[in-house]
Amino acid sequence: MGGIDLFVSGDGAGTWSQVSHWYGGFTFQYVHADQHNIVFQNGSSSIAYFVNDGGVYRSTDANAVMPTISDKS
Repeated sequence: MGGIDLFVSGDGAGTWSQVSHWYGGFTFQYVHADQHNIVFQNGSSSIAYFVNDGGVYRSTDANAVMPTISDKS
């Protein structure tokens, strides 16, 4: 789920864990703020693209408890 930062749920949206921070603070990885879209690659449950004001970010382990997200702009 996205808003300013990105969050993930491992229990069907019962609880959420923050996985990014808009300036990389509080020990979270940096992902630019203001998420506009999250799209999974066709046929994959682990490769996701995050589109925001800063460009495009990608995760190859989006289905992990704490996915790694990298800048692809």
